[in-house]
Amino acid sequence: MDSVEGEQRHSISALILECLASVAECQPALYGALHDWARRTASDGKHKNALLAVFLYPPVHGADVVADDGQAVLNLWGQDLWPLYQVGRTAMRNGHSATVALAVFQKLTAYAVTPKFRYWISALGRLCDAQESIASAEIVTVDVL
Repeated sequence: MDSVEGEQRHSISALILECLASVAECQPALYGALHDWARRTASDGKHKNALLAVFLYPPVHGADVVADDGQAVLNLWGQDLWPLYQVGRTAMRNGHSATVALAVFQKLTAYAVTPKFRYWISALGRLCDAQESIASAEIVTVDVL
């Protein structure tokens, strides 16, 4: 009975998170407040859904995010490969490529069953790495005489 109630709570909280993500896309002013709520809730490292909510939103400028650590994500979703993949894709899509998605895809590469999947996961990891390199590169201008 407890497991059924736990599953219901999990699916309800997942629906709430999806709703919050949809609302925040329409009202970007909510990003900061929702991000802070997710960060506070996830700070104990036990609330997977709150931690996931942090990745549903783009990084908030100046926010020191407890969850912006790939190791924290791997600790929570360690052996749950499909949810781990989904978290990696969400993190990649919303600007957490270097901090979270890269670590996730590096781990998933080791678990890929076929070469096709290994190439796909590896390519996602390389995209994250390249995206971070491009973002951190300095633009150099050269004056041509």
